[in-house]
Amino acid sequence: MLELKIYNTIKNYAVKNPVRFHMPGHKADEGFCALFKDACLDVTEVSSLKLEEVVLSAEEDLKKILQVEFCKILSGGTSLSVLALTYAVKGFGNSIIINRNSHQSIFNALKLFNIEPIFVGEELVNGFFTLPTAEQIDVLLKNNPNCIGAFLTYPDYFGRTFDIMEISNILKKRNKLFLIDNAHGGHFRYSFNGLYAGRYADAFCESTHKTLNSLNQGALIGVNNKNLINLVKEGVNIFSTTSPSYPILASVEYAVKKAFEETYKLPSLQKEITLLRNNLIDLGYKIDENTDIFKLSIDCKNLDVSAYEIERILEKNNIFVELCNERRILFMFSYQTKTTHINKLFNLLKSIITGAKQRLNKQKEITFGARKTTYLTAINGEYELVSLKESVGKISAVNVGTFPPCYPIICAGEEITKDSVEYLLSAKNVYGLTEEKIKIVRK
Repeated sequence: MLELKIYNTIKNYAVKNPVRFHMPGHKADEGFCALFKDACLDVTEVSSLKLEEVVLSAEEDLKKILQVEFCKILSGGTSLSVLALTYAVKGFGNSIIINRNSHQSIFNALKLFNIEPIFVGEELVNGFFTLPTAEQIDVLLKNNPNCIGAFLTYPDYFGRTFDIMEISNILKKRNKLFLIDNAHGGHFRYSFNGLYAGRYADAFCESTHKTLNSLNQGALIGVNNKNLINLVKEGVNIFSTTSPSYPILASVEYAVKKAFEETYKLPSLQKEITLLRNNLIDLGYKIDENTDIFKLSIDCKNLDVSAYEIERILEKNNIFVELCNERRILFMFSYQTKTTHINKLFNLLKSIITGAKQRLNKQKEITFGARKTTYLTAINGEYELVSLKESVGKISAVNVGTFPPCYPIICAGEEITKDSVEYLLSAKNVYGLTEEKIKIVRK
């Protein structure tokens, strides 16, 4: 039986049907609760509940499960965690190594604290940015002595990983900090123990709502470096709301404890997903290589049916995917994925590929422009607004991309290419534009 400290505290309060002269304003009204189930659990810091103490006790439990020195449960998502971690390390240098495909929240944090990103993995291979290597990190550290260290994405959005142990060793050897954006790796503690970010990072942030079963915005921070704990606490206090969602906090506690309790279920789930991957390959689908069994990415470049057409057929049959772009379609699994759903997906994908008659879309490789100036110089300098079509050959003064996956297709300081513009003009959910125009560096 799971000991859910936060949930039990707010649940015991709600069942008393209290008269609420406190926030939130819905007061657990019957009509509101009929629309939003269990909204009665949405409470504030009622003094008698001692919720602050309860949360601290739950965090102590999670700290032991995650095997870290400090753990903080958050209701503001990993984007908040990124801000808090960047704040914590801003005094250790003026630059930091990041992946070219880092989440936009990292770019936002670096802009806020005037930290220059040093990019690793800027080359494109098969439509993916390359993964960082220990050798690359070592060279960048040698060339940038005032570097804080590295803030790397692990695993990346498509479930790919780098040699985390070797990179950790390089950073420790040079006495530099290692931060990890572990947003998509919340389950690695249980399913990929040897590759778990918490074993190697000085500090990391994790989205429990992505691959574990917490509510949206559920997240946590783990810290191993004792020298960072108070700085991280300070960062969290600055960027967190003073009115957290206790149902979200409770769901994070539940997600971690449930995953830890049900680790035994993973081998059978992994076997089912591996079988699905192999069967799809036998049908003619190209499955992208990755480490994370919970991510299945189909490369549609050489198929006789486009990714968008696959998505359309799936949605017609009430199946919805994590991401679809001109080239790829991405499926995410979790502890909660049912065998019946895996079978339904396979049968539908089988019918799609066997019925495909002709290519509906030809996917082109995107090319990314060379870096012409530093990130901070580009975003902090003078700019002008032009249409995307007019921006080709100019230097971008802003990051522009799509969400998901929310990393830049055009990065500030890079030359804008025709391919990237054409991609963005046909893409869904584009961020970074101002009234459908892009900021470019004014000469």
